[in-house]
Amino acid sequence: LWSGSRAASTHKRTPSLPGASRRGAAAMGKAKKGGGGAEVFAFAIDLKSVTQMKPDQRVKWLSKACRAVADGEASVKHLFDVLSNKKLVNDFHEKAGQRMFRILKDNLYLFSEKQQRFLSVESVLAMEYGDKVDKSDEEKGANDRASTGGGDRSGASESSRAPTSSDAASKMEEMMARCRDFVRQNANTFDDRQREAAETERLAREAERKAREDQYKREWQAITDWHVQLEPWGTSCMERVDERLPILA
Repeated sequence: LWSGSRAASTHKRTPSLPGASRRGAAAMGKAKKGGGGAEVFAFAIDLKSVTQMKPDQRVKWLSKACRAVADGEASVKHLFDVLSNKKLVNDFHEKAGQRMFRILKDNLYLFSEKQQRFLSVESVLAMEYGDKVDKSDEEKGANDRASTGGGDRSGASESSRAPTSSDAASKMEEMMARCRDFVRQNANTFDDRQREAAETERLAREAERKAREDQYKREWQAITDWHVQLEPWGTSCMERVDERLPILA
């Protein structure tokens, strides 16, 4: 049997893993298994209920949903499904759309790399409001740099040598804007190719129908020509077998 002092000293020597308390606290908020084995989350995410909200309410809802996902109380898959649905921005005004896109940008870390690329470039929020948000952020950054540009010469030279975080962010936003433009151009090109393919298919069907009709006409004309050649022979045969001909003569 260990003495109380030895047990206490052993307890003191037991190492604590870094972040163990945080992981334990996060685990308490994670989804629980339901009766059928499906995960049941404390914060439910449903597209129908979201689209029934007013635009400003949807913006507040997205902020709460992102916090719930970060705490393990909501499904990141369900949140991605809602954000990738075009119905999300129905009846949206520009201010609400820009606010929602900013919230999405701040919480992209919740998603996988593939989901991040889609949400930041190809999602309906990015396509509708991404460029406007990027332009607004660039103008704000330029104004901030202009307002703080009165420092000493040494500080200015130091800042010119080392790129600031705002410069990196502006470059990233510029790249995202180019990606969105590329997606839009490709979408238009794809629609054009679809229309061209449909028109080509229609012309091919029309040409096939016309060729089939021409073939039928040629075949019927050949049958008619063959029939005309046999008409005199048929008439003479009928005259020879007609018993009324000598009487009429």
